[in-house]
Amino acid sequence: MFKRKTTTLFLLIVTMLFLVGISVVSATSNNDTVIQDNTCSGIENQSIAEDTGKLNKNYDNGVDNSLKGNYNTKESITTLTTEPTSTDRKIKITAEVKNTSGVRIKDSYFKLYYNNKLIKTIHTGSGLTRYYYTVPGTVEKATINAVYQGNSIYDSSFDSYTNYVSKQNTKTTLKVEPTSDDNQIKITADVRDKNNNLVQNSNFKVYCNGNLIKSIGTRSGLTRFYYNLPYTNGDATIKAVYQGSTLYKTSSNTYVGTLRKQNTYTYLSLEQTSVGNQIKITAEVRDDNYNLVQNSNFKVYCNGNLIKSIGTRSGLTRFYYNLPYTNGDVTIKAEYQGSANYYSSYDTYYGKLPQKRETYTHITVTKTESKKICITAEVTDTNYNLVKNSKFNLYADGKLITTIGTGSGITRYYYTVPKQYNYYTNITAKYLGNNLYKTSEDSEEIYVPYYIYEDDTDGYIEGDKITFRNVFMGYESGLEQFSTDKNLYIKQKSTGRIAKRHLDDGVYRFYDMYTGECVLE
Repeated sequence: MFKRKTTTLFLLIVTMLFLVGISVVSATSNNDTVIQDNTCSGIENQSIAEDTGKLNKNYDNGVDNSLKGNYNTKESITTLTTEPTSTDRKIKITAEVKNTSGVRIKDSYFKLYYNNKLIKTIHTGSGLTRYYYTVPGTVEKATINAVYQGNSIYDSSFDSYTNYVSKQNTKTTLKVEPTSDDNQIKITADVRDKNNNLVQNSNFKVYCNGNLIKSIGTRSGLTRFYYNLPYTNGDATIKAVYQGSTLYKTSSNTYVGTLRKQNTYTYLSLEQTSVGNQIKITAEVRDDNYNLVQNSNFKVYCNGNLIKSIGTRSGLTRFYYNLPYTNGDVTIKAEYQGSANYYSSYDTYYGKLPQKRETYTHITVTKTESKKICITAEVTDTNYNLVKNSKFNLYADGKLITTIGTGSGITRYYYTVPKQYNYYTNITAKYLGNNLYKTSEDSEEIYVPYYIYEDDTDGYIEGDKITFRNVFMGYESGLEQFSTDKNLYIKQKSTGRIAKRHLDDGVYRFYDMYTGECVLE
C-alpha cells in the first residue's frame, strides 16, 4: 500500500513538471520580448571592426551612429590633413582627435579610408597619428577619411579631405641675352603649370657648361639675373632647372649658343659750328655687314681727356662740345665700348681746327617820318666782301629786339622806339658768325625824339625845340622855338606861353598865362 501511494505521488509530480514545460515553450513561441540593457555594461558595439574593406552601410563615413546621442558619452572632434610628398603619388596623412576643450584624446583608434576603402586601422597613445600612403591608379586627387572609433567616454567622429596625389607637369622657359657690358649675359627663367600659370615659390638651379652658377628662388615663378662669362668667346650652354615641389614635377630648359663677338668699325666726324669754339661730333659703329650696331655705348676723348660717355639705341650719336681753346692741334677719339656680341672699336681725328676768318659788321640807323627808325646792318670779310647767309641779333639799349637772317649779308629792319625820358637810344647789330667766320658787332647811338602827345601829329620835343604840324592857338605854328628850364618848363618865344612837364607821366601841358587853365596837352 505504501509502495503504491509512493508510486502514484511520483507520477503526479512528473506529470506536473511536464505540463509546466509545455507552458513555458508556448509562452516563448507567442513573441513575448525579453529586453537586456547593455548600455552601462561597458560592452561597446564593435560592428565597425568588421574589416570588410568598405565603410559599413550602417555608418555615415565610418561613424557608428548608434554611439551618438548616448547620454553618458562626450563629443569628440577629429581633424584630418593630407599633403603630397616629394615621392610621386605618396601622400602624408595626419589625423588627430580632441575633446571640446581642445585637449587631445589619448589612447585613440582611427580607421583611415581612401575613397571609402579601408586602408589602415591605427592606434595612437597621444591622440595624433601620421601615416604615409601611396595612392594607386592614375587619379590626380584622392579623398581620405579619418574615423575616430570612440570609446565609452567619447563619441566617434570623422573628418574628410581631398588633395592632389600626383605632381603636375611643369614647363621651364629660358632666355639668354647679351648685354652692353663685355662678356655679361642676362638670364631669364620662368616655370609654368599645364594651364600656363606661373608656379609661385619656385626654386631654380642654373648651370653654365655644366657648372652650377646660381641657385635662386622666386615667389612669382619668374627670375632674372646677370652673369659674367669667364671667357671672351666660344660656345656656351646655359641650363635652368626648376627644382619641383610637393605639387609640381621638375623641368628644365637649355640654351646652346655661340657667344663669339663680331668685329665692329667706328666712324667719327667733326664739324665746326657757328657758336664760338663749339664743334659738332658724330660717332657711329657698324658691323661686318655695315649695319649699325644697336644699343651701343661710346666714350669720347679730347686730347686724352674723357669728355662724354653716351649711349645710343640706333648705333649713331651726335653731340656738341665747346673746345677750351680757340685754335690749335686737337685729337678727338670716339671709342665704341663693345658688348657680349661685338668687339670694341674706335676712330680718331688728328689735326688743327681751321681758324675762322675775321668779319666786320657795320650798322646805320636813320629816322623816318613816323616814330620808327630804320636799322641797316651788313657784315663783310677782310676783303670787304659781303658774308652771305648771315644772321644778326639786333639790340636796343642792350635788349634784344630781333634775330634776323639775310642771304646777301645785308639787312634792314624798322623799329619803333618806345617812350622814354632818355632821348638817345643805342642800337647794336651783332653778326652771329658760323663755322667759317668769327662773330663781330657794331653799334650806333641815335637821337630819337620823345613824343609828348598821344597823337604824333601834334608835335614832338627835340632838345630845346618843339615842332607842331597843326594849328596851335588859332595860328599856323610851323617851327616854334622854346627855351627849357631844367626840362621842367618850356617857354614859347613867340607868344611867351609856358609848358610845364608833369612829373607823373612826363607830358608837357600848356597853360593860359592869364587864367592858368590848361589849353593844350
